Amino acid sequence: MKNKFLGFVLVAGLFTLMATSLIGCVGYLRLRFDVGHADEQTKYFEEALQEARKSNSRDELSEWSAAVVRYYPTGTKQPKGSHLNTMVERMRRFVLAEIEEEIIRIDKSDEPD
Repeated sequence: MKNKFLGFVLVAGLFTLMATSLIGCVGYLRLRFDVGHADEQTKYFEEALQEARKSNSRDELSEWSAAVVRYYPTGTKQPKGSHLNTMVERMRRFVLAEIEEEIIRIDKSDEPD
């Protein structure tokens, strides 16, 4: 009787350990997936800013700005309100502000002296 109970406890413990490990693996894979998406989004924003800075056209800059806004809106790749989503959206706001500065620069250079 004692050996059966011990065997049951060992099997239950092993099952619990396996289930916990599986949950941990799934969580880790989900995190890797989400981080990969966030990295890809922020790289796109960086590249968009680099390309926008090469432009001297207000229309092109406006197109880049619109592209950054449209590129996977908040909550489409990471859960809304998550730390990764917050970081991606911070980068998006930074890039939009930088593009806006470029537009202002162009507008000022177009003004007659």
